[in-house]
Formats: sequence, structure tokens, C-alpha cells
Amino acid sequence: MNKRKEKTGEFTNFDSMEIEFHQKIRLLFHELKKLFPERIHIINADQSAEAVFNDVWNILCSKNLVTKNLS
Repeated sequence: MNKRKEKTGEFTNFDSMEIEFHQKIRLLFHELKKLFPERIHIINADQSAEAVFNDVWNILCSKNLVTKNLS
């Protein structure tokens, strides 16, 4: 949560929430993933921004929601 603030200087209301709140949200998303595995994807946000983008892009491509060419 502090990583974004350190890297970008941004601070949102979510950043001020207790860690328990974030843990609960994370668990709920993992439960949704179990219920809707074809619709919910868990992406590791500890990666670089480029790696996160690539993960999202690959998911979108696999579902034919975008074309593989970025240009």
C-alpha cells in the first residue's frame, strides 16, 4: 500500500485503510475466483507495471477481447 505512495506520491482512501481490510478484500476476490474461474483472474501486482500490463493483455487476448497487435 505504501509502495504506490513511495513510487508515485499518490495516496488514496484505500491506502489509509487497515491491513485487515485489504486482507479481507483479497480473500473475497479469491473466493470469487473459485466461483467464476473463467471471469476472475488474479494478477500479481508486486510485479513491475510492464509485467502487470502483459499479464492483463495476455488474459484479454486469450478471451479474444483484443487483438494481439498493439500498433
